[in-house]
Amino acid sequence: VLMTGTMIYDVAHTRCLSATPLARETAAAVCAVLERTGQEALAYSVKGGHLYVYYKEFACDFERSFVSSRIHSPYKTFVQVEHYPEALAGGDTLMFLLALPGAEEARAFYDIFSAIPGLICYYYSDEYGSGGCLLEIYPEGCTKASALARVMEMTGARRIVSFGDNINDVPMFRISAESCAVANAVPEARAAATRVIGANTENGVARWLAEHWRDWQ
Repeated sequence: VLMTGTMIYDVAHTRCLSATPLARETAAAVCAVLERTGQEALAYSVKGGHLYVYYKEFACDFERSFVSSRIHSPYKTFVQVEHYPEALAGGDTLMFLLALPGAEEARAFYDIFSAIPGLICYYYSDEYGSGGCLLEIYPEGCTKASALARVMEMTGARRIVSFGDNINDVPMFRISAESCAVANAVPEARAAATRVIGANTENGVARWLAEHWRDWQ
């Protein structure tokens, strides 16, 4: 299962199991800001159980790099569009993601979007040294913790071990029986985790699972 704050995705069968979309008027308000400011974003939407990511033009080298490393994923389809509202029509809009060149731009848009009712926003520097920043825009009340609670309900699991690398993982860490931050996670994630494991560049999660998975059977 692949999980974000707004979606639970069946990786094996490449289909969305559960999603919490933005209200139509809230998604429209985000689109209006993007149109007014001329800002590019990645708009995530589920249609027919499949995940689509809509974008217009790459706003900076960081966004180009971010998309190019993910565009061949079997779990989502990237589509270049002219207008967001038309592309999002007929589906459930899950989130918007802005890949920005620096913290100043991220903070400015964070302030704008945080003022829209019905949204929760996070912004943070890219943890892998690109120099760019990511701004995530979700429906209010949706976090990885709420998605994890739904997974536990669906599966009957009573104890969860979670893995993460950034501040949007902190709510999930708080409800996990054990939480593991990779060594190159942001400081907030490392501080919130019950343990720090090897870096993602060293297959830290896979190594931890190989050593400890029997403890969680």
